[in-house]
Amino acid sequence: MNAVYTSKNYKLMLKKLDNGYIPHKLEELSLVSQTGYTIAHRMADAGHQFYDPKVLRIKNKTGLTVAHAMARAGYQFTQFDILCLSTEEGTTVAEFMARQGYVHTDLRILRLLNHDESVVPVESVQCTTVTKMPTLKPKPKQTVVELTPKTPELRYRDGATITEFKDLRYICENGDTLAHLMAKDGSVFTDLDVLMLASEDGLTVAHIMAREGCVFKDMEVLTLASVNGWSVAHEQARQGYTFKAIAKLSIADVIGYTVAHIMAEHGSRFSRMEVYTLADAHGYTVAHVMAEQGYLFESTEVLLLADNNGLTVAHVMAEHGWHTDVLKILKCATTDGTTVAHLICKHSNRYYYLPEILALADSTGTTVAHEQALSGFQGFTETQLWMKDIKGFTVAHAVAAAGGYISDVELQRTGDIDGDTVAHIMAHKGHGFTDPEILELSNKEGLTVAHIMATQGYEFVTKKYLALTAGDGTTVANIINANCGNVPHLKIVNI
Repeated sequence: MNAVYTSKNYKLMLKKLDNGYIPHKLEELSLVSQTGYTIAHRMADAGHQFYDPKVLRIKNKTGLTVAHAMARAGYQFTQFDILCLSTEEGTTVAEFMARQGYVHTDLRILRLLNHDESVVPVESVQCTTVTKMPTLKPKPKQTVVELTPKTPELRYRDGATITEFKDLRYICENGDTLAHLMAKDGSVFTDLDVLMLASEDGLTVAHIMAREGCVFKDMEVLTLASVNGWSVAHEQARQGYTFKAIAKLSIADVIGYTVAHIMAEHGSRFSRMEVYTLADAHGYTVAHVMAEQGYLFESTEVLLLADNNGLTVAHVMAEHGWHTDVLKILKCATTDGTTVAHLICKHSNRYYYLPEILALADSTGTTVAHEQALSGFQGFTETQLWMKDIKGFTVAHAVAAAGGYISDVELQRTGDIDGDTVAHIMAHKGHGFTDPEILELSNKEGLTVAHIMATQGYEFVTKKYLALTAGDGTTVANIINANCGNVPHLKIVNI
């Protein structure tokens, strides 16, 4: 049975298939594309099995029946009349089964595979038996015909020109079709049936050709996708090809990552809001990707585009050294409370003085003032120096960690939840103390400020401090002795 092309109905049926609809009517299964590929053929390629002889005999433009497609997908027929169905080139369903590894034992089929003209294929659906078996008469010096001819892959590797679809679809040892192998070697195909041939991961011949530099413009080809939704258009974009039509830019994989995202990764610069807002399943937009690549947006509408975690385009730009003074943007926060101001202070030398900005805190209690202090800023008020995160780490701690000096004794004595005081951090940075109360301050591990000073090269001459012992038993004297000969003895603390 030959199918009739009806463009609109065919495309509608494809959409129904994508939504899970399974057609059963012959007129639905017979709908065919411009390239001659029917709905039934597509379903057979996907593993669907048909039993109606009328459906099994539906042909595409090369004479390939649905039965051929099922055999190619691994289905094993037993009806002799179905096994005898052949393409225009004379390739039977039985041959397709043999290529998939099926071993025929019926003498009629074996002779059919050897192209013995005395076996006449049965055309009637009802006639499934042969009334009289032909008599085999051995001939003198008869040449033995091999049942397993050289495979299309071997013929191709031997230099043969392969053009027939039945050969191009041949599955090679690596699981790809012969057409895939030929495409990797630079062969160019234009037949949609060939371009649609897919490997186990769904990567089509068109994908391979795009990877090799071929350019496709037909949406029917560009939307061909692998199992993870990676389309031919994605592949072309990765190779540097640029699209302009929104329909092509918005082609997405299974997580919603569009062709426009790929183009932005490779440096494309868009100027349309409809492209900026294209987002993947996580809400990450094309504008985010452009910002990653260093593009600077000025529009507040674009800067405030946020993903599902509240990360705005402004956040991404701030991570790359951009800064702003617009309060609305500075206060934008992710779901964990990280504001744009946090990132600007962390990644640039821009400092803020407004108390409402400095007091902005994320979910850990880290304020903008903390980030600004860690970047080297020291001009905080006493109130701001006392601001702390959920672990008790104050802005004063942050100032000390950046090498700054804190003169307030009360702040020096302030410790976090691990007992590390501001004085501990200052000692780590090389600051010395002589106040006995400061020297004896210890953290949860028993490590005193004097221990840390000793590691920095300070020597104590007072036995009281030499005997100070940390939780692991290490004394200040142990540290000084270990440093002998390694640290210049120029810093004497004589209390």
